[in-house]
Amino acid sequence: MSTTDRKKLIDQSVRFLQHPTVRDTPLSEKLKFLEKKGLTSQEITRALKEYEEAVSSQTNQIASSMTGLTSGSRLLDRVGVIVGGLSEFGYLVSLRLSQEGAKLSVVDLASRKAIGKQHETDWKIFYGESYDWDFFDTSYKTIANEFGRIDFIVNCIPIQNIPIHRLVDQNTTIQDNLFGKAAHATFLSCKRAIHQMLTQQKESICGRILNVITGHIKHSSKESFEAAVLRHLTHYIATEYGPKGILCNNIAIDSTFFPALSACGIDQPPSSEFIKYGEDATNMVLHFVSDQIRCMKGVSVVLHENA
Repeated sequence: MSTTDRKKLIDQSVRFLQHPTVRDTPLSEKLKFLEKKGLTSQEITRALKEYEEAVSSQTNQIASSMTGLTSGSRLLDRVGVIVGGLSEFGYLVSLRLSQEGAKLSVVDLASRKAIGKQHETDWKIFYGESYDWDFFDTSYKTIANEFGRIDFIVNCIPIQNIPIHRLVDQNTTIQDNLFGKAAHATFLSCKRAIHQMLTQQKESICGRILNVITGHIKHSSKESFEAAVLRHLTHYIATEYGPKGILCNNIAIDSTFFPALSACGIDQPPSSEFIKYGEDATNMVLHFVSDQIRCMKGVSVVLHENA
């Protein structure tokens, strides 16, 4: 195979790694695919490096474009955790809340290290191979031991991308493999966060939890299962633990606005509509985890262009 053909093979592999259904798969699975494509070990290293550089460039371009975000002190010295804080919308949330003075910890998958390594001096970052109980338990215990408390949690785990079909045409194997992943991870995060927050009393509020749903709002059947579970979980926590000082709410973000969530979006510059929407959405998150919310709980907010 000629040098030109080998370069085309590498480029093709990088594009594949950028696809929404592949981005957050374990590294071992990515390596298996690249090996099957016939790449040499050196070419695999090159493809992974180019992929990481593309992701890093895209997210930094998006963040730097959101010039409407001004620094403040609404979260000064507050200890916060962003689950999924290096992934897509969660990354923008991490940037926004750190601008407000929060002592930020980020919990995300090992596949997001390309983004995380830029912030390891400013944020405490925990990487895991999967969102399981041991990962959350160890991470939250370490954060609480270091800072003495956890003031807020933002669960922002992306819902896996599933091709949009009519219900009767959906592939049940894909559904079985992908459905419930974000909801289950959010449940585990909430469970561990509540354990911690009930041990810390600060006036009448001992902690805030915000569950974020990112999906195609115009095609709600695609994420209806995940969204329904997360809304129900939010309302349950608000009812059961609201009287004990834990304020739990949820917002739904329209991922169609985020080019980083589309199959080809990693090469696209952020549009002005996206920038405005991103600013509004991250400011909404800030509102719910700050002292501006004193008693509101069990609220579900849908944020999209027609809302």
